[in-house]
Amino acid sequence: TNRYAVLYCAGPWFRYIVDFVLLSPWVFILAAGFFFNFVSSKERREELLYLSIVFVFYFFILNFFAKNVRYAMLLDMPLRLFSVLMILRIMESRLSRYARTFTYLAVIAIAVYDYLSFYNLFVAYGIYDPVSIKMLEIRQFIPFM
Repeated sequence: TNRYAVLYCAGPWFRYIVDFVLLSPWVFILAAGFFFNFVSSKERREELLYLSIVFVFYFFILNFFAKNVRYAMLLDMPLRLFSVLMILRIMESRLSRYARTFTYLAVIAIAVYDYLSFYNLFVAYGIYDPVSIKMLEIRQFIPFM
């Protein structure tokens, strides 16, 4: 019955994916790459398997409730861990000797990008609730209303 929830917190199952891409695109892209690489590989680290299962299960459960990325922030930690592991895999395959150094630099660069993105969305544009429509407007995917 809440008009705001009906208008801004509903949508398809991939709504959380869109919101995470809008909030932190590099983290989500790298994490998705790691997840699909992990699922398709024969190597199975038990702790990553458990974290992946919790991630998928929580993502599935969230789709039965109001779709607001604030409720999915528990998924941010595994996404960031998966993105760091993906960067490490990329660097180890390309630059085995300096992989750790370049991984640190890439993580710092992504952290700075995320900080600037956070500042832009929540301070400069004053978003209080990170709903898709507002983030899409600020990222200029749709015109301002």
